[in-house]
Amino acid sequence: MDIEGNDKADNAAKKAALSKGSNPSIAKIQQLPLKASRINCIRQATKTDWNTAWTNNKSDSRMLRKITAQYNVYDSAKIYGTITKRNDVALLARLRTGHCSVNQYLHRFGIEDSPLCTCESGAIETVDHYLTNCPKYDQQRSKLMREVGVGGMWIDKLLGDINLVKHTLEYVKDTQRFDF
Repeated sequence: MDIEGNDKADNAAKKAALSKGSNPSIAKIQQLPLKASRINCIRQATKTDWNTAWTNNKSDSRMLRKITAQYNVYDSAKIYGTITKRNDVALLARLRTGHCSVNQYLHRFGIEDSPLCTCESGAIETVDHYLTNCPKYDQQRSKLMREVGVGGMWIDKLLGDINLVKHTLEYVKDTQRFDF
């Protein structure tokens, strides 16, 4: 109390609070936001931008969006964390994105003449067709169906449910359709 410096500081603080930044000499002293706050803002903006791009992209990731949109599908990190072999992780990632050696994908790049399946059913060979419909693999599919049940024979469950993915990978190995 009654210390000249304290009274001056107190008066200056009151004056600054009442001015709301209109005093140019006080405006120069404004602090930048904390680094943690800036990082948080950047992360939020990046996440918003990514989500917008993810939902608005209509072609490249359609299949993966279909798989991950289901309510019972686990996060990719959890699914891939349950797989112990690197080749199996790569195979699952390719199947989930549709970037594997099915004729539809290869036809896009001119590697195959036609996107149609070689089973001669007239269907385009997609990952969905390969896993759930292709008559060439009925024998292997019946084993898969016994393992996952009839209700598990949906593309989003076969490629998105932790409990069913291992059976899907076994089916792929049994069919010997892919050489990777």
